[in-house]
Amino acid sequence: MSSKNSVSSDILDSPMYQLYLTSDGEPFASCSGGTEPCAGAQLAVVAEESSVHDKTLIRLTRKINQLLAEAAKKQKDRDLELIHVGDQVLLAWTSPYKPPVGARAIQGVSEIKRLLTVKPRSNPHASDQ
Repeated sequence: MSSKNSVSSDILDSPMYQLYLTSDGEPFASCSGGTEPCAGAQLAVVAEESSVHDKTLIRLTRKINQLLAEAAKKQKDRDLELIHVGDQVLLAWTSPYKPPVGARAIQGVSEIKRLLTVKPRSNPHASDQ
């Protein structure tokens, strides 16, 4: 299988995040089960441009990181994170705290996508085919 078609690590493989369903039916995302601070949403920044990450992507990365930082500043007791859910990346509010009593850990990418109503990926090259 080519790396272009390989599936990203999912949220279950990450020691950083766990999704829960609270007793009142609300999803709750916790960083490290409430044992460590959340990392914070930020795209990777490169030191030098290349054919993989050129000037356009460097500028776009800078703008996206500024937007993420602005959104995160407006929240108290929640952290903005980029998390893998199967073959997709989700922007999500997470908590550095332990889940509420009675919350049930959600297992499996399909169950996570169903709970969060994640839409299927669109094919950006669909018009090329």
